[in-house]
Amino acid sequence: LALMMAAFTFTSCEDVPAPYDDPNGNGGNGSSELPEGEYLNETFTTSDFVNFEVKNIKGTPWTIYNSKYAIGSGYDNSLKITTESESYLISKELDLMSSKEASLTFDYVFRYNREGCVDKVYITDNYTGDPATTSWEDITGNLTEASDWNTWTTFQRNIPAKYIGKKGIRIALYYSCTESTSATWEIKNLFVKEGKVEEGGDEPSTGEGDGTETNPFSVNAALAKESAENVYVKGFIVGYV
Repeated sequence: LALMMAAFTFTSCEDVPAPYDDPNGNGGNGSSELPEGEYLNETFTTSDFVNFEVKNIKGTPWTIYNSKYAIGSGYDNSLKITTESESYLISKELDLMSSKEASLTFDYVFRYNREGCVDKVYITDNYTGDPATTSWEDITGNLTEASDWNTWTTFQRNIPAKYIGKKGIRIALYYSCTESTSATWEIKNLFVKEGKVEEGGDEPSTGEGDGTETNPFSVNAALAKESAENVYVKGFIVGYV
């Protein structure tokens, strides 16, 4: 604790986030106003979707698994069967009127991609209320397939310029599969924020955070920093000296 106090400066006790996501705050699923420069914050760590709605065409819909992440898959691991499925997970309307440039990021695990499986990230500024009649733009790029369930990859895409300065923007996560094969796509920590990201290939996520309020440092990452001020750290106090 002495090392932590030497390395970090906290302006007040209120700057220290709780060791859980507050569903009534802006920690990913609440209705409070988002911080400046943040247009969408969905961690998928509550029991139901708040900033997204499911539009299921057939089969198994998008769900939230144990308040940990969103999952799109037609495969039922307990029954060992696959159901032919098609499902959209569509965001609330995003207001990018004041934006100069913005980006979409989220962490994901993508496995068992086979012929007949389709997994996409879409965007539109003209959502009709019916995903089948909406004109979507595909911004998926290439998804990185994982070799295990513990290695999360960070998806990073810049919002196309034609959507900047507009309202009514929607992001959609889409998956479909056949009755014989289905990929599994797990997603968490989804943000749309002001500013650009570097594209050109998804990178494995360290899970260590970057010290911001929405993505705080882990304790290990915080201790690894030689010096830092006014940053956020997520963890538990287990003792003091």
